[in-house]
This record gives sequence, structure tokens and C-alpha cells, in this order.
Amino acid sequence: MSPVAGSTLLVYDGDCRFCRTWIDYWSRQTGERVGYAPYQRLKRQGSELQELSNPQLAESLAELNESVFRGHIQFFDEDGRRCQGAEAACEVLRRIPGKGHYAWAYRHIPGCAPLSEWVYDWVAGHRELAFGAQKLLLGERLYPPEYTQISWLFLRLLSLIYFFAFASFHVQALGLIGHDGLQPVADLILAAKEVFGDTGYWQLPTLFWWDASDTGIQALTLAGMGLSLLLLFGFLPRALFNKPFKSISKHLFKGSFNNSFKSLSESQARPLATVLSELLSGIFPGLCLLILYLLYLSLVHGGQDFMQYQWDLLLLETGLLALFLVGGNGLGRVQGKVLGVWLLRLLLFRFVFMSGAVKVLSGDPTWAGLTALEYHFQTQPLPTPLAWYAQQLPAWSLQLFTLMVLTMELLLPWLIFLGRRPRKLAAWGIVVLQLSILLTGNYNFFNLLTLTLCLLLLDDNDLPCWLRSALDWARGKPAAPEPPEPGSPRQLVWKLPKYLLGIVLGVLGLGQIFLGLGLASAPASLAALLGRVDPWYLANPYGVFAVMTTRRPEIQIEGSMDGEHWLPYSLPYKPGDPARAPLWNIPHQPRLDWQLWFAALDGQPPPPWFHNLMVNLLFNNPQVLALFEAAPFQNQVQTREGILTAQPPRLVRARLYNYRFSNRRERSDTGAWWQRREIGNYFPAVQFKIKASPLNAPEPQSEQQERQ
Repeated sequence: MSPVAGSTLLVYDGDCRFCRTWIDYWSRQTGERVGYAPYQRLKRQGSELQELSNPQLAESLAELNESVFRGHIQFFDEDGRRCQGAEAACEVLRRIPGKGHYAWAYRHIPGCAPLSEWVYDWVAGHRELAFGAQKLLLGERLYPPEYTQISWLFLRLLSLIYFFAFASFHVQALGLIGHDGLQPVADLILAAKEVFGDTGYWQLPTLFWWDASDTGIQALTLAGMGLSLLLLFGFLPRALFNKPFKSISKHLFKGSFNNSFKSLSESQARPLATVLSELLSGIFPGLCLLILYLLYLSLVHGGQDFMQYQWDLLLLETGLLALFLVGGNGLGRVQGKVLGVWLLRLLLFRFVFMSGAVKVLSGDPTWAGLTALEYHFQTQPLPTPLAWYAQQLPAWSLQLFTLMVLTMELLLPWLIFLGRRPRKLAAWGIVVLQLSILLTGNYNFFNLLTLTLCLLLLDDNDLPCWLRSALDWARGKPAAPEPPEPGSPRQLVWKLPKYLLGIVLGVLGLGQIFLGLGLASAPASLAALLGRVDPWYLANPYGVFAVMTTRRPEIQIEGSMDGEHWLPYSLPYKPGDPARAPLWNIPHQPRLDWQLWFAALDGQPPPPWFHNLMVNLLFNNPQVLALFEAAPFQNQVQTREGILTAQPPRLVRARLYNYRFSNRRERSDTGAWWQRREIGNYFPAVQFKIKASPLNAPEPQSEQQERQ
């Protein structure tokens, strides 16, 4: 690096490995704004001082001795003014776009300057130790983190998860929240209007306020699926503006202008079309994410009991924070933003760490005694076939794995904040944990979403070359934009609202950690704020399996025509027939299966939606029957009039069984995956009767009136 590279100069100790590493790191970001030179080189080649473009700088250099250069880095600005140590480092950072806040803090925050100089002097006195710590945490060579490819890939995977979520609910929506469903969303909206009035949207933000019909429900889920695909493939802006607009622009300027003006206009039409295409390309991903958030928020509220799961809230929060990743970089592509990356990293930290913390804080004896996994595989809602094999492992190995789960959830998240190398270790550790959960349990898109969040623990330089090339080909690699001038007022005006909003969301997320750990109680003002934003799920509490279930009660619904012979209703993925193997259903979530798991654990009384379920079975409601794998009274029979119809059951009931996995011997002898034992009734046998009377019959009397 030649000292004549710029009108400013940073002189450093060329024998110091720590110094050389950071100079290399800074030089790739400052470009020609700063020149760099080791003082040993200036000492050997004093003639180079005469070649400096700034004579004042050359004069200042000539006045210094070797001890000054060896003790501190020296920075010379455009006027030849010299500063050293931490102040010199801040001056270099001020000339790197986006890092001028370091110099501002050094100059304006009381105590920041002396503290910075103390830290600098300590590092200067322990350079080899500092270099060793740098290698451990950041690597031997430093490079500026880039998130363009990572954020592009993250948004595509997030759009795919959105598609899975909307598609999964679409096939169940009418049976769950339709007009004849188990919890009609139209009834929810009517009740909300009575309580909140016409302004109830802000207390219950859902688009179902405007249309809660079956058509509206299907339109909403289909819109979510369509927007997810548009964001996934990202073709809408190019399809609308690249060729059609250029073609329109070309014909627009034909015929009505003279040749010279027409020629000028045609030459301007191409850049105009390009600018509009790039502008829409920059806005389009953010607009898609915002609409997807509002659509899924509508489903979370409209889905009521069937949509109140942690992964639904995690998807909402992830989709909202992903807006901070989106921005036009002048070339119509998604450009990774550091603020968005760190907000999503903080979200991943909250989710993983609180999942471990709640297990410890709950006081559950299975987690304290390291026996939780001895129950988990067979008592979780929807195990996979591999869960049976995991259940057969020796008790000591399951206890060891329980300890590993707690250790990974409590310790790995902290590595996110330590540097590039520990962050990569955290990423791989969380990936291993999530894959082990995914292989043994059906948690729809939950683990896929967590794995996608782990992607943001990396940066573009961590990706293998073949993947980076493939991503460049897939997204259409743009030319590198010219770096903006550091600290321009225009940038600050645009960035300030975004950063303020990001800080608010980050503080809300940290508040959830403190509240979840019981470290603080929210003051009245903060409680009021949390109450206002709570319906929007901006920051949510997390923590799965705080208390491990040690038994597996299962509800078996049955129907009968005579009260003597009962036939079972089979659900798609829950255990029913003991001989049926567990199934895979990732990324789909059969929400009735899940809610029946919770209902069995909660015991009596049954939830209100269960009463609606039994009534719908008495009428053979096709939308509700579609939620089952097999309905015994769905077969059509021919009436006397020759009409084919399905004869509904005359009675329905629900029995309660206790299930467990078969051991190796039991499965070898019987072939059954499950063993079950009947516990008793969950819902007594009921039937639907209509009492008819003549039109002119007297009004029915009560029993007391009849006795008189």
C-alpha cells in the first residue's frame, strides 16, 4: 500500500500482525479516501515523503521519531493535523460508509474518549494476546461482512415457509373456521363488534372484519399462497416493466415528434424503464412481506384456538423483522441490511435461549432429573416413525441427550454475540439440534423456520464458492454500486426512522426475555404499550416444552346407528389403530389433530369447539369430515326415491385411551407400534332429536304446570 494513495494517511507498525490484519480490513473499505503505510517503509524510503500529494502531511511526518510510530497508529488528515491511538482509528472509521458513529461517539459522549484510549493502550501492550483472541473469534484474516446473498436466500426460504403455512391452513380452513366449521370466524367478528364497536380492528387486527364468509377465507389463504410464490420467484417487477414498458416507451415516441427529438426520447426511454423497474424491484419484496404479515396476522386471529401456536407467532415476527433486510440498492435487488440481520439474530437468540430457560425455571422434575427424553418421543403430539426407534434407546443415553439439549439451548445462543467463528459454531449446533427434533417429531414448518433463521448467523463469505455462484446466477448478479458518501445528511434522514423502529422492536424483544426470566416487572407505561401492540404480535414470549408430558391420553371419537355397535373416526396423523405406524406430515400441520392432543391433556370439561365437532359429525358435515382420514358414516346409500345420500350416525361419543410405544418384544410379537389402555369416557354418547308437534297444538307446559 503506497502512502501516496490518498490525501490522508495512516501510519502503523508493519511488524505487528494485529496491526497488519486491521489495516488490511480497513483498506478494503476506505478505498482511496485513506492511504496506508508502515513506518518501517517510510524510514527506509524517506524519499517517498516528497511524493505525498499533501505537503503539510509530509512536513508532519518528518517531525516524528520511531518511538511515536511504534507505540500508536498515527493518522494525518487533509490539513496535516495528526491524531493517534483510538482517535486515529475513529478517524479512519469515519471515512467508511456507515461507520461514522464511532467518531461521533468519541467526540460527543462524555467518557467515551478516555475509555477508548485506555482500551487501545491495553491492546497495544498485549498485541500477541489480542491477535490470538482475534484469530479465535474472527479468524486470522478479517473482511467486511456482506449479507446480500444471505439475505436474498433467506427471503426466498421465508417465502417458501409462508407458502407452506398458507397452503396447509387452506385445505383445513372451512372445516375449522368456516360458516359450518368448528369455530366460525364470522361468529368471532360479530362478538368483537359488540365488544369493541366499529374501531375493533385495532384490538383484533384481521381482514375478516370486511369479509368473514367462506369465500373470504379461501380468498385470503389463496392470496397468501400467491404472494408467497411471487416473492419466491421475484419475477413480477421484471415481467411488468422490463420488456413491456420498454416496448411501450418505444412506440410512444414514434410519429408525433421530429426525428432529432424522437431519437433523444428513445434513448431516454430505456433508462426511464430501467429506473422504474429498479424502483419497483426495490419496493416489491418489502410490499410482499408487509402484505403477507397482515394476511397471516388475520389468520392467526381468525383461526382462534387452531392458530395460537408459537410457530405461528414466530413466523409473524420473522416476517415483520425481515422487512429490515429489504431495500433497493439502485439495481433492483435485495440488499442485506445489518440492522435487519441483527434483529433476526436477536429473535433467534430469544427463541433458543428461552426454550432452555423455561425448562429450568419451570421446576419440572423430568428436566431436573434428566429423564425428559424418556417420555418425549412417545408423548409428543405427532411423532415420526424414527421416534419409535429413539424411544428404544437405553435410559442412560436418553439422559445424556437431555443434558445435551439443555446445554445447547442455554449456552449456544450466547455465541451469536461473540464473533464470526463462535457464531458459525452456534449456527451448526442449533442446526444439529433442530434436525434431531425434525427427524423425530412432526412440527410442521417450525424447525424449517428455525433452520432458516440460522442462515443469518453466516455472511456471504461463509458460503461455498459453488453456492455463491449459483446464487449469483439465480438472482442476476448486479454490478457493484458506487459506495455512498459516509454520513451524508440525506442518508441520516432516510435511516433514522428505520433505526428508531428497529430499536423499539429490539427493546420489546429484550423486554420479553426479562419478563420471561422473572427479572423485571413491566411498569404501568410499558404495560400499556405492550397491551397496545400485543394484538400485532410484534414481540412474543417463547419457550417450548417447559413441562414435559409423561403420559399420552388420546381421544377416540366413535359413531353408532344403534348404540350397540360403534365405529371409530380416524384422524390423518394421530395414533388410532395401534397397528398403524407413525407418519410424516412436515411441513403440513393437521390442526384438529393437534388440538385434540391438547384437549386430551387438559381433561374435563371439553372445549366449546369439541361440542361443535360432535354436532357436525351427527350431520355428516362434509367440511368437518374432510378433517378426518376416514369417516365410517360417509359412504353413500340409496333411498326409496333413488337418491344417493350419506346416512349420518344417530349417536356419537368420545372415549379416552392411554397410549405408549410398544417395546421391541411387543412389536415383534404383534406388529403393533402402539399399546393402549382404555381410561373411560371423554364425551358421553349424544344424539340429535327434533321434537315435532301439530301447528295448532297448545303451548307445551312445564312439569310443574302439568302436576297442577
